[in-house]
Parts: sequence; structure tokens; C-alpha cells
Amino acid sequence: MYRVVIQTYSRTTQIFNFMLVLIFSLFMLVTAVSADQSGPDECIGCHEDVYLKAISNKYQHSILREKCTFCHVQENPEGELELMRNFKTLQQDQIIYLKDLSKDQLYGAEISATGYYGARSQPRSYNLSPGSVLIHEQLETVNQISDISVDEIQKGAFVRAVISWNTDSFSSSEIEYSADGNSPYRFISRDIYTTRHRIVLRRLKGNSIYSFKVISRDLHGNSVESADYSIDTSQNFTAPDNYYGEPLSIDHMQAFRVVGREGLFLKVSANRPSELRLRVTQVKEMDPRHGFGLLPARHIRIDVCVSCHPRGTSHPVGVRSEGKKIRTPDELPTIENGVITCVTCHMPHGGSRAYFNRYDRNRDICVLCHIGGY
Repeated sequence: MYRVVIQTYSRTTQIFNFMLVLIFSLFMLVTAVSADQSGPDECIGCHEDVYLKAISNKYQHSILREKCTFCHVQENPEGELELMRNFKTLQQDQIIYLKDLSKDQLYGAEISATGYYGARSQPRSYNLSPGSVLIHEQLETVNQISDISVDEIQKGAFVRAVISWNTDSFSSSEIEYSADGNSPYRFISRDIYTTRHRIVLRRLKGNSIYSFKVISRDLHGNSVESADYSIDTSQNFTAPDNYYGEPLSIDHMQAFRVVGREGLFLKVSANRPSELRLRVTQVKEMDPRHGFGLLPARHIRIDVCVSCHPRGTSHPVGVRSEGKKIRTPDELPTIENGVITCVTCHMPHGGSRAYFNRYDRNRDICVLCHIGGY
């Protein structure tokens, strides 16, 4: 009797536990589906007429009932490219002047560094808000150039030379150089300032004597220049790599403004002298209904379509409807004054014909553009 009671209790417990697991699993499944459901409910409030017309079609685009935003709304914060700059100076601590940035706009900056021997850093991102950064009353004036040196001369098809010098405040890097009394060349770094300058002169002639002088201008426009120095390209020597084996990285970034100056200043520090690549984009504010904005016409009428439907299966798109026996149809939608898209021939939400065609695909739709035979 005792054994039977235990067996009955054990079987009942198993059934009870099984039902609990089943109920919990069904609850989690429904919750997950609901959480992932990003249907058109939030869109119908403003676009009910469009939605009701679309679901009444004989043939319907499946994405219509799943996610309106897939085709219409930009869901990532990538903004328009504001500027891209490559700074060809080998510097460790520098200030970049971004003079065209508005203090009322948000920006995103991405900076990467490239060392003298080609090593690259990982990109580093920084949010720029010109209206809410540190403000400096003024910046120091440059007064002195020191420690001018020819650090390296490397011979090849052409010769390259590395020139370095220091200044007592942040200033630009310029070199004026010439050989054999010819007209001088000038290397100028614009909108980037440092106190420890290092410049690579490339495509120099071998077995020649170049004369050069260095010039530095501070953020206020004041300048200092050195006496004349020389480069003998018949020599060949390299400077030791004091950073060998150390991964290149961007260690610090800090934005600030200066009283009386437009734009923004960005101080960047790397762990060794390197060239910088800067990319700045506008950051868009997110709208609760339309994300980061509605997608442009070419994107929603071509790019979104071909992300699911491969090109080459129908009429070319992205081409202008023009030619000797071709006209731009008034009956069909185009963009940019006659550029054909997928939506030119197909109803995007569905329609009464197969493949969502606007007209009969065997002939009627073709003769709207192709006149006099095709």
C-alpha cells in the first residue's frame, strides 16, 4: 500500500510539473512574439486609408502586414556626411579646427590614425555638441621655433625626408623648400595644430642639396619662421622606431570652443606620431513616429526592393526613360524627372494583378514608354 501511494504521488507530480512547463513555455512564446511584433498598428492612426486600400487588394505585399518602417523609415542614426579630412602630418598631440560646424547642430566624429610605417589604429568615435562644450577665453600665441632636425632620408626611385621641429604653442606645420635655386615648393597643413611637428617630404631628387625653412602659424594667425637649413639627398639614414611593437591607438579626444571664433576645436592625442583621418556626420534627432526620418524616394523605390528581389529579373531600374522611341509616361510614377524605379511598373503595397503590375505586363505597360515598336 505504501509503495502504491508513492507511485501515484510521483506520477501526479510529473503530470503537474509537465503542465507547468507547458504553460510557461506557451506564455514565453506569446510574449516573445508580441515583443517582436512591429506591425503597422502605430502607422494606421495617420495612414488608415492607405492601409485599408492595401489590404483590400487581391494580391498583397507581405511586408505590409509586418513592418511598415522597413520600407519607409530610417531606423539608424547615420546622418549626412558633413566633412572628411586626411591630415598628412605625423603628430602625437594635435588640435583640429572645425570651423564650419554650427553650434546648434549635433555631430558625430570618427577618427583613426596611421603610423609612419603603415600601422593603423581602431577608429574611435566622439559625439560633438558645439553648443555644450568647454569654452576657452583665448589660446597661447606662438613665439618660438626650436629643435629643427632632419630625422631621416630614405633613397629609392625618389627620396623622402622626415623633418621635425618644436614650437612653444599649438601652431600649424609648413615647410618651404627648393633645390638648385629653382622655385620653392611648399608643404602646408591646414586646420591642424601641434607643438611637436613632423613632416614627410616625398618625391625628392637624389644626389641634390635642398634648402628649407619651417613656418608655424598659431590659431590667431601669428607666425614664426626659421632660418634656412639643408637636406643632402645623397645621404641615406633612418631614425630608430621608438614605438616598435606598441599598437597604435587614439588615447584622448576633447572638444572646445574659443571666444570670438566660429566653429569647434577638437584636441586629439595618439600614443605615437601619426597621420589622422577624420569623418564628421550630422546626428539626427529621433522622431517617435518616423525614427530618424523618412527614406528618400530612390531608396524606397529601388534599394529597398532589390534587398529582397534580385536585379536582372525584370526591366532595368535607375535609368532615365528617354530615347528616340521612348517617352516619359505621365501614367506611371518616376523620380528625378524620368528615372524608372521598381514602383514605376509595380504597385508597392499590392494590387489586382500578379506581381502587383499596374497594367497588363504582356503589352499594355510596355507601350506607355516604348512608342513606335520596341
